[in-house]
Amino acid sequence: MADVLGVSVDYLLGNTDDMHSNKKDDNVPIDLDKALSEEGMAMFDGQPLSDEYKKALLAMLNTMKGND
Repeated sequence: MADVLGVSVDYLLGNTDDMHSNKKDDNVPIDLDKALSEEGMAMFDGQPLSDEYKKALLAMLNTMKGND
């Protein structure tokens, strides 16, 4: 519920007035290769990506990596 509302669990429980006290730091880099290669859910535009789409994205990124 907290994720859907964009607030912390502590805020929902009334333990704090800070709505985002246990939110992750948005400035932490994400390894796209790892995120798209591992099992788990990756999303785009609110919809989960299929395994085929994740593989296609990885292929495109790997192709572009060689064009530096």
